[in-house]
This record gives sequence, structure tokens and C-alpha cells, in this order.
Amino acid sequence: MSTVGIEDSRVRAIHVISAVTSPARRFKELGDKTEVSAATWRSFWNRDGAIPSGAMLEGLAREWPQYAFWLVTGITDWEAGHVAPPTVDSLPERELQESPATTAYFVHRLKATNPKPLSAATRAFVESLEGLRYFALEKEATDALGGPAALAKLRDELIEHGILQKTVDKPLKLESLWTDEPVADPVIERAIEALLHERQQRSEKQLESLQLQRAEELASRRTDRQ
Repeated sequence: MSTVGIEDSRVRAIHVISAVTSPARRFKELGDKTEVSAATWRSFWNRDGAIPSGAMLEGLAREWPQYAFWLVTGITDWEAGHVAPPTVDSLPERELQESPATTAYFVHRLKATNPKPLSAATRAFVESLEGLRYFALEKEATDALGGPAALAKLRDELIEHGILQKTVDKPLKLESLWTDEPVADPVIERAIEALLHERQQRSEKQLESLQLQRAEELASRRTDRQ
């Protein structure tokens, strides 16, 4: 762990920004990737002595987690994959060498367990699309079962064997998704549950793979340190 070259929060934020954005589109890129507007980033950058807000620090840390520890504390932990951006010239070169496996692991965990907060406008828009989201899941689940014909055959067989009661006469239509009390199709509901479970399993397996890659890479770093 290195404590050499500790800078104040403004300097550290500017180092990160300089390393991850292009000069011509700097503020637009930051505005697109974080919950802070481009105008606010521009004001921070151009105003001498301006201190980054909590939202700014969070935005930078979430988008570039390999720099998050240094950004907030001013120190690195190279063996654990917490490095400073390459624009910092007050640290040994090794403290700036990113661990790709660790960065991938951080990014995956952030997306899986701590998604970006949504603005009020975005949240309202997403909520308005929940019906379409369900419709997309329904279509994907139907395709996974072999298509509408295969789904109908499966439903008939389940009803014939007494496994399923006949609660619907035909598959749901898109317009039914916006009724106050949509009629659920138990076969589709179960298929969607299986689909979501499969997605979760894939995500967990990917996380395990990333953890293994990170462990191997960090073990190599510890060996190099000795």
C-alpha cells in the first residue's frame, strides 16, 4: 500500500477525469456516464478551488472503480487492484498499473448488486415500460419453449393430465398487460421464472469466473512484490 503523493480531492478528481475522458468531449462524456450534468462538471473543472461534490465522487468511483479507493482516500493498494490513474506522476509506476481482472470484477459486481440510481424522470419512463418489459420476457420465454405452437401443446398436455387447471382460453395479448388486473398465464409465468433463474445463474457463474481470474492476477502481484 502506498501513501506517497497524497493530493487533495479536487486534484485527485481532475487526475481521474483527465485519464478517462477526451479533452474535446470531456464534460459531455462525464454527463453521459454519471448522474451529474455536463454543465456542472464544466463549472467544477473551470472554477479554481472547487471541491468535487459527493455525487461527483460517486459518479467517478462507480464508472472507474479501479481508481475509487485512491480517489476517496489518496492512497493506493496495488496488490488488491486499487490503483491511481496514469496521469499521476508522484507515485511509483507500479502503483498506476491497473489489474484488468480486478476492474472487470468490480464492474460486474456494481452492475449486479448496486445498479446506478435513476433520476425521477428516468424512473417514471422505466415504470411506463414495465408492460413492454414483461411482454419481452413473455416472448423470450415462449421462444425458449419452442414457440407459440409448442407452448399451446404443452399447456394442453398439462391440463389433460390434471397438472394445470384451465384458467385461460388463449395466451395473453399485449393489451391485457395494461389492465388493472391482468389474467396470468401460469405456463408463461413459470417459464419466465425459469428464464430469470437461468439469467441469475449465468451472472453468478460469471462472477465466480471473475473472482478466480482476479485471485490469480493478485497472487501474481503479491509474488512480484516480494
